[in-house]
Amino acid sequence: MLNAVPEWVEVRTQEELDAALARPNAIPVCLGEGRFAVSAPVVVRAGDAVHVSVSGEATVEAWGKATVEATGSATIGAWDSVSVAAAESARIEAWDHARVKATDSVSVRLWGWAEAEASGSARVEADHWTVVQARDDAFVEAWHAATVTVSGDAVVRAWDEATVIARDDTRVDAWGEATVDARGSATVRAWGTAIVTALGSATVTAFGSAIVSVRGAATVIASDHVAIRRQGDASKVTGGVVTQVPTITTAEDWCSHWGVAVEDGVVTLYKAVDGEFVSRYGMSYAPGSEPQAPDWDGGEADCGGGLHFSPSPSIALQFEPRAERYVACPVRLDDISVARRRHFEAKVKARGVCGPVYEVDEWGERVERR
Repeated sequence: MLNAVPEWVEVRTQEELDAALARPNAIPVCLGEGRFAVSAPVVVRAGDAVHVSVSGEATVEAWGKATVEATGSATIGAWDSVSVAAAESARIEAWDHARVKATDSVSVRLWGWAEAEASGSARVEADHWTVVQARDDAFVEAWHAATVTVSGDAVVRAWDEATVIARDDTRVDAWGEATVDARGSATVRAWGTAIVTALGSATVTAFGSAIVSVRGAATVIASDHVAIRRQGDASKVTGGVVTQVPTITTAEDWCSHWGVAVEDGVVTLYKAVDGEFVSRYGMSYAPGSEPQAPDWDGGEADCGGGLHFSPSPSIALQFEPRAERYVACPVRLDDISVARRRHFEAKVKARGVCGPVYEVDEWGERVERR
């Protein structure tokens, strides 16, 4: 005899839920904005903006703007904009824009654009464009375009085009085209064509055709064909093919590094501005004008104390993401200062311009407006 098709029963109160659970072959669907508790090994669905507390071996499938609190060995499926807080040994599968907060020994699987915060010894599998923040002893596996930020003693395995930001004593294994930013005392093993940036006292072991950028007191141990870009002389590098980035202290060095042409002691630099040709700090760069810094400090500070420029319009956009227009600015080499601390390598500051500025597009081509 074939099993009967389960009957979906809409419920809006705990009493109605309890009554539905007592019926054979019924699956309650919690709707509205009420609060519900489920502990038996049953299946419940939840939508709208309900709040469900789940424990034991219960299974809940949630959508809409529902909120789920799960403990024990509960199993949760969440999509749409559901929020899940899970502890103990609960299991969570989340996709769309669902958000999960997991601790203890919770297991989480993410798809789509779902997000998770993991602590304790939680385990997370992240795919697609998901975002994970993990700390303590959490373990994360990330694929495709997932982004993972880890701290504490967390461990990450990253494949494909996943991005990992590693801090503290975290450990990362990166394959394929994964990208890793390692700082603090993080440890990274990079394989294939993974790309790693190592700062602080991070340690990187790299193989295959991985690419590593290193500075600070970081340590890199590499096989023969790993490309290493080394800045400064504090890091320790063994093996690989090393390109030592020279220390840039002069305007001439900076221009050479960024491919900026010098003609008769003058260079053309760029500024990203709003629709009225005003910078984010209120200086006008209207075409035909010749802006000068009212607070020129002779190059003492990294920020402030002058007008700031970039080697191209697209790089200038990094410093003003909301820009609507770009201007080209003629600047004398003698009026340029290269920052000592180099927080922002892609900009310099100057006393002012030495000729009229003019509007350009993002490729640096002059824009003529009627």
